[in-house]
Amino acid sequence: MIDIPTVALVLGLTDLALAAAATVYFTTAPKPNPALAFWWWGRALVGIGLLLIWARSLLPVTGLPTLSHLLMLAGSALELAAFAALLGTQGWRRPLALVTALLLLIRLAWHPLGLPPGLAPVYFSSAMGGLYAAMGGVLLRQPHPSLLLRLVGTTNLILAAVFLARAVWGALVGGLDPVSPTLPTTALWLTAVVIVVLNGYGFLLIALQQEDVRLARAHARTAAAEAEQRNLLSMASHEFRTPAAMIQASLDSLRYLRDDIPPAVATRLDNIALAARRLSRLATVLLCRDRLSAPSLTLRCLPLDLGALAAEVAGAYTPPVPCVVPSGLPPLPADTDLLRILLQNLIDNALVHGAGEQPPQLRLRRDGALLELAVADTGVGVADADKARIFERFEHGAGSRSSGLGLSIARRIARLHGGDLLVQDHQPQGAVFLLRLPLVPPPADPDATAP
Repeated sequence: MIDIPTVALVLGLTDLALAAAATVYFTTAPKPNPALAFWWWGRALVGIGLLLIWARSLLPVTGLPTLSHLLMLAGSALELAAFAALLGTQGWRRPLALVTALLLLIRLAWHPLGLPPGLAPVYFSSAMGGLYAAMGGVLLRQPHPSLLLRLVGTTNLILAAVFLARAVWGALVGGLDPVSPTLPTTALWLTAVVIVVLNGYGFLLIALQQEDVRLARAHARTAAAEAEQRNLLSMASHEFRTPAAMIQASLDSLRYLRDDIPPAVATRLDNIALAARRLSRLATVLLCRDRLSAPSLTLRCLPLDLGALAAEVAGAYTPPVPCVVPSGLPPLPADTDLLRILLQNLIDNALVHGAGEQPPQLRLRRDGALLELAVADTGVGVADADKARIFERFEHGAGSRSSGLGLSIARRIARLHGGDLLVQDHQPQGAVFLLRLPLVPPPADPDATAP
């Protein structure tokens, strides 16, 4: 025969230990968790009720059976509330509160109402059986229950069946002292040992499982929103580029009529041309950022004549940007579209920060296993304090009119190709941006070199 008081002591301490574990989880949760609070109180009350059953074997104090029954009924109801809240069951709060209050009032008024004391354990077992049956039902009635839900739900139904069988035994045969080693009482305690552990760890595992599901759904919603945002951004950027290019082309043709245009009108045309260039640059930056932010970015590297590309990009500006390219440079394995955007960003940055009518200059040279492209301007330059952060997103130097994206994107493209983008002082004044790209293919995992 088992020592039932000792089993009650062990189970009570186990319940309190699980409540302590829930306390740690509760204090580290990112937001209030009602289900965890219900479960904490439930475990604590059931644990204290079990300790009172153990204490009865040492100190037969009047009223301990009633108190232990009240605590365990309330605690089991709170465990049921915890599972219902955790799994998102609807419409359970009011019915459970009314049923629990009724069960507690009947047990509290048992002796004042003159009900037979021998039937109190029968009533307690019946009530506990009903609560555990409801727990099992809540777990098993979930749509597509996981293996863990089925396991915990089935064990709760088993405990409910043992409680109800004990109640029937007590009604027919009698003798339901909680510490007497009768067959139904022994079966109940042995079953309870398994259920307490499974319910305890099962609840915490289900809570973690539900949190994983919520995080996965939140991630899916975020990914969908980002994809929709990228699609909208890409579409808008494409739509911006067409009218901006048309405006720029029209303004370029008006340059030939400049002598016949009044100065005031010419100034306005210059302002329009500046706005069109800014709009075109913004569209290019947004398109590039859209591609760079794609989850599965891969470089489309082919042998590239960097000198020809630099001369093409520089020649597309009005007036053309001076570009010095030596002959005999080897081809560079690179993504042409991304490097074109990188060069446009560097030239646009130099035009924005250049001094007066002096255009920026491009110089390309070979430095061992690298190709180095320098884009120099004669503006105010970059302060030493800004050199370390000017390539960060949305960062720009004091007084800058840029968006703070172009240089960030340019460095990202350079690093995706296994190279880098640096800034130095340009003598006698201004800044020079140095693009250094290796003549060997970039790493297989481009994100490994991304900032």
